[in-house]
Amino acid sequence: MTKKGLSSEACKRIQVAAVQAVALYGSRLWWHGQEDRAEEVQKLLNEQGRRVTGCFRTTPQGALMNDAGLRPAKALPNNRVRRYKLRQMMMPDVQGAGRMLEVRRNVLQRVEGIDELIPEDKPFERRSYERTTLPTEKRHLKGEVIIQDEEQALREARLERKGLVFWTDGARKEDEWVGCAVVWKEDGRWKKRRTHLGRQKEAFDAEMYAMSEAMKVADEMAERKKVTRVTVFRDSQATLRRIQSDEPGPGQVLALWTMNWVDALARKNIQVEYRWLPAHKGIEGDEEPDQQATKAAYKHCGSYTETQNPLPFLDYVSFSHISRRLTEVKWEESKEEIKKMGKKSKHSYRYDLVKRGGNSAVMGAKKTIAARFYQLKSGHALIAKYLLRIGKRRDMKCWWCGHEYQTRDHLFKWCKRWKREHKRLWVDGQEGDDGYEGVEKVFKKPKISLPMSLVFAEEKCLQALMDFLSCTDVGRISGVVEEAENSDHEESSDGGV
Repeated sequence: MTKKGLSSEACKRIQVAAVQAVALYGSRLWWHGQEDRAEEVQKLLNEQGRRVTGCFRTTPQGALMNDAGLRPAKALPNNRVRRYKLRQMMMPDVQGAGRMLEVRRNVLQRVEGIDELIPEDKPFERRSYERTTLPTEKRHLKGEVIIQDEEQALREARLERKGLVFWTDGARKEDEWVGCAVVWKEDGRWKKRRTHLGRQKEAFDAEMYAMSEAMKVADEMAERKKVTRVTVFRDSQATLRRIQSDEPGPGQVLALWTMNWVDALARKNIQVEYRWLPAHKGIEGDEEPDQQATKAAYKHCGSYTETQNPLPFLDYVSFSHISRRLTEVKWEESKEEIKKMGKKSKHSYRYDLVKRGGNSAVMGAKKTIAARFYQLKSGHALIAKYLLRIGKRRDMKCWWCGHEYQTRDHLFKWCKRWKREHKRLWVDGQEGDDGYEGVEKVFKKPKISLPMSLVFAEEKCLQALMDFLSCTDVGRISGVVEEAENSDHEESSDGGV
């Protein structure tokens, strides 16, 4: 898997699904931050990284983990433990939680490792987490949910409809504030009800809340309007599917709350219909709730019918929000660990530009090209400077043009053997559907002032670099490839294991 065969992406998936799953089996119970266990797991991850990228044994750990899209030893079990706790939190009535969760009178009090990840929207003593229940009998939504293809759904949305017609939406802003809105037309003018949901929910929760709020408004207006039909338009298929089920999990509380309001309308002989509508297709009723939900997220002041706070029993930290925070934290932890590893190395790898999950464009490329790319990016490649360092050459002379020093900069910028390819890489670029700009145009600087570590780290330059490697033999040398790749030379002092 090192030089030929599966792509780096396919190789990584096999390593994660098969090898890591076995190595970390039961880590939710045995992991308590032990250093000796972390060292053992890290050795395994280093070998996985080499198999995925095709890099050499001396490649620094940080570069290896980043390029392979793998997470360091401590970040992996930390995330598994937190995810396990979240699954326990989602158990109906928090039963069987054991010692990992602090439960008092069947109410979840504290969760170590998760409490500190949630933004403080209110004093900690007043915080509550979303709960699930196991229904004694199966419940179904009495209203009708209609999800059609896009063209037909747009056509239905433009028709005049009898009874009350509501449009709902939820919004989550970049600073984590969340809000939702319900809008409807009355006497030719838009009416709205906005709800500010704080920073402990997600757009999914906001959209669920908006649909339940629409039913509440419909119940309030039913007698005054004497309606027999209510239609709600929503642009999220996930929420429309969720309100039809009372199964325990994220959104169950709001799904049951919506069912209660629909049942109340059914007792008044009012039919309820939920329809899916494609987002941002120029439908007036779709744009208005989006604007109002954004205002609700920022809690614009107004009367009760304009902006309100959620009902007390619905003012909780949602499972969806916890799940997103866990995803963010696992990559933040990984980045920090990779940067710590990078401090041990002396070469010019850009650890400040670490990205999560590796790069799909390189991972999906032909393995022989991807391997050369990763080797050259780390500086531990088949170039004279590296081979001299590990004792495989006596000098740094370039075997392509005869220059005295063959370094990475020399091969990518000045080597006379690849003069035509240099021009396309740095200046001309390539036109067409698969075209790209020259590197100098991307940075708006001449190549003499651009360090190769920065060029390799810039995503806009990846296609140009991959094309350059496919057209040249940079990173190759006849007669030395097998010797260098198969050698079991000693580990370097810059963090390679």
